[in-house]
Amino acid sequence: MATVICVATQKGGTGKSSTAINVACALEVAGYRVIVVDTDPQATFSLWHRKRKKLGLNGFKVLQIPKGLLDEEIQALREDEKLDIILVDCPGNIEDITSTAVKLSDAVLSPLRPSSMDMTHSADTARFIKEMRNSYPDIRFILFLNAAMPRWNISRDIGPATREMLKNLPKTTVLEAKIPLAVAIAEFFGTGQSIFEYAPKSAAATAYKRLTKEVIQCLQN
Repeated sequence: MATVICVATQKGGTGKSSTAINVACALEVAGYRVIVVDTDPQATFSLWHRKRKKLGLNGFKVLQIPKGLLDEEIQALREDEKLDIILVDCPGNIEDITSTAVKLSDAVLSPLRPSSMDMTHSADTARFIKEMRNSYPDIRFILFLNAAMPRWNISRDIGPATREMLKNLPKTTVLEAKIPLAVAIAEFFGTGQSIFEYAPKSAAATAYKRLTKEVIQCLQN
């Protein structure tokens, strides 16, 4: 059966769709058979994918599934022997549709920006996941630092601080990979390319490859 990963956060503006796009592309390059479900009303992933198709870079499919059919459709996709991973791009906050996606997922991937406010929101998200685990105990929660600046104290401190905050939550991991604050990440979306095509030798491309590798390792453990 296919593994379901939803990319979700407690708030918008954390780089959720950029994460979903580049992780999906990295998984495909690594040989995984991927399909993406875009549940975000802003349809950010779908807009990027439309530009991608015009370039002839079709790759994986992207589906837009209405909330009322999400449970049924994801379950059907999970049983598709031609798929390895279903990646769900959720709205930019914990809405009902996000709750439904989380319930159907094996893992939740959540970007965390280097600010004290985002740490607070991540704590709220962790509490949400903890509540979900009362009914769905096998969900894994995976966080990582996005838009990191090595010279900023909070970029250096937020990883260890978040690990300490979440250390008593089972199946909760803060990854070592950090996605840098980079111009290439701000620019790639408008091209229909992934970061690996737009800036293949950049630090951002290397970081997304490492991030995806760590996500896969988490799922295998």
